[in-house]
Amino acid sequence: MNAVAPAAARTQDPAVPDRIASEPRSDSTVAPDLGRLADTAIRHSRSRERHRRALVTAASAIGPKLLTLAILLIGARAVASAVTQDEFGVWLLLITASGLLGFADLGLGNGLLNEVAAANGRDDLGAARRAISSASAALLVLGVVLLGVFLVTLPVVPWSQFLDVRRSSGTAVTAAVGGFAAATALSIIFGAAPRVRLALQSGWVSNLWSAGGGIISLTAVVVAARLGASLPVLVGAALLGAPLVAAADSILLFGFQRSDLRPRREWIHRLEATRLVRHGAMFCFLAVAIAVGFESDVLVISHMLGAAAVPQFALPYRIMMLAPGAVSLVMIPLWPAFAEAIARGERYWAERTLKQSLALAIVGTTVVSALVVAIGPIVLAEVMGSAGAPSRELLLVLGLLACVMSASTVLGVFLSATGQLRIQVAAAAVAAPANLALSIALVGPLGVLGPAWGTIITQSLLVLLPVGLVVARTLGRSSEPAPA
Repeated sequence: MNAVAPAAARTQDPAVPDRIASEPRSDSTVAPDLGRLADTAIRHSRSRERHRRALVTAASAIGPKLLTLAILLIGARAVASAVTQDEFGVWLLLITASGLLGFADLGLGNGLLNEVAAANGRDDLGAARRAISSASAALLVLGVVLLGVFLVTLPVVPWSQFLDVRRSSGTAVTAAVGGFAAATALSIIFGAAPRVRLALQSGWVSNLWSAGGGIISLTAVVVAARLGASLPVLVGAALLGAPLVAAADSILLFGFQRSDLRPRREWIHRLEATRLVRHGAMFCFLAVAIAVGFESDVLVISHMLGAAAVPQFALPYRIMMLAPGAVSLVMIPLWPAFAEAIARGERYWAERTLKQSLALAIVGTTVVSALVVAIGPIVLAEVMGSAGAPSRELLLVLGLLACVMSASTVLGVFLSATGQLRIQVAAAAVAAPANLALSIALVGPLGVLGPAWGTIITQSLLVLLPVGLVVARTLGRSSEPAPA
């Protein structure tokens, strides 16, 4: 019912609201009551199905997240003993910098997600085909161009100087960045399948593939470290799994499970591609702003304090971000559910689910952050070894940052699913440069605490406040009554 189905199957679907609404009504008092009861029953059924699919997808995402954490903890310990401290900082920087390139697909992935989810809500197979084929073609071109640009500029850009690496050869650092670029380009090229699965509310399949990719990467990192591999090999080992499983997932989805959605040349439409690019451009800008707001701190620390200072911030930061990561696990599957519900006219479900999600996100993040502050120094002292455990003060600040990120995730997903991107773009356009400037200004007097405080201040005042007001106004003007 939630998947985009061929036309012959859709005509037999008894749970499509617009067809129910178009049934002739009797003038008697019984028929309208029966119609309302049937409509209410259908809405409750769809509500339960949305929650079930979101829960399954969120639960299946726990494995990949735990494996990502294992790569950081187990992999970091193995790599730290195999390379110099500067090289260890570069390795951590590159494997944690994937968030910086969330905008590398120019927002096409998120634009595709919204288009397919809305087509799913309208039971429009043709629209889904056009969106998937047009986006796949654009992602292929983009990935090839990005890889070409990296290959051309790699010999020119002095990466070892930019990252302030003093105890490693410039050739090794350049090769490591090249491996990072290749993995990113391949992930972009095969990026349509996970978004389509998520839009059809079956993202759990992609999560299982991601878990397999995590196992591949973790195994490769541990083996490479024990064999005394060089920095480029260690970076490649950590990044190997993601593009590999993305390619396998694409073959499974479009080759076997949903061949009716397989990208085809005749379904590529210029107008559809233009709309996806235009829609994706706003998502791209938001991703850039998020990267500047939340992911650029390690770059600021590396550039201002040296690569050796990165482990003091990067590892505690990633561990503290477990709570916002858990919030994201739940909210990302709800994104297509929000879009599908709104496309069917079931706005009340979306608003009720938003309020529940926001409350749970804030409470849950606070509890997890307090736990990390309590036991974090002991665990990290064992993991980081000679690099030294972070201070409790840093963990407290990162805990506050985690709460800000969780709230931002919930509100951002809701506004994105409802198509309200302009307010997010406007807020991000102001907050991103302000955050970068404030982080640079504070890193001198506050050290590694400076970028965290800069992000907290700018995100709270310039993003959460205006976005929260828009969400409150949106909920306030809704006139849809709650279902019985």
